[in-house]
Amino acid sequence: ESIAAGDVIRESEVSIEVEKVLNDVYPLLRTVRPADINYTLTALATALEGRGEQIGNNLVVLEDYLARTNPKIPLLVDDLEKLSDVS
Repeated sequence: ESIAAGDVIRESEVSIEVEKVLNDVYPLLRTVRPADINYTLTALATALEGRGEQIGNNLVVLEDYLARTNPKIPLLVDDLEKLSDVS
């Protein structure tokens, strides 16, 4: 489908996420030499190669842990505040 005069392109959640990633990465790209980024990304890809299933399983375990832990954060904060009152 072609874009015609007067058409409105709606901003989607994906386009906002892409813009955020680019905004976050741009300072890095201006600071770090491309060869260094290439070296780092290649090393990371090599280290992760063939471990997709293991990483996926670990993310599932992490999600479960966080689902059980996050609701208790306010209690932990309250306990730490009370501890500071005592000490």
